[in-house]
Amino acid sequence: MFSQYINKIQGILEPQRTVGSMDLESDRLSSLPDDLIHKILSFIYIEDVIRTSILSSRWRYIWTLTPNLNFENLNRGSRISKFFSSVLSHRNNQTQICSINLVLGATVMDNE
Repeated sequence: MFSQYINKIQGILEPQRTVGSMDLESDRLSSLPDDLIHKILSFIYIEDVIRTSILSSRWRYIWTLTPNLNFENLNRGSRISKFFSSVLSHRNNQTQICSINLVLGATVMDNE
């Protein structure tokens, strides 16, 4: 299910050679070293990190190499375990996971 979603989005966006008025060859973010991109992605929720895979062919698998996974702010209800398993199974298994941030059902209520 997860990979079908990514493939569908990529099939729609890949034929485009420009993003708005910006030529893809002037994309400065993609020219950054992978380590720096992974550091930046470590501050973003995993769902958004995965969404970066549609940006270009360079970004398609970058999320699979990210060593820090942020599973916070998930809106998946009873499908959280499937999503969690899918993310872990689609990762590049040669990259070590340094940290996982997992927050489930965090609700703060004010009694006043």
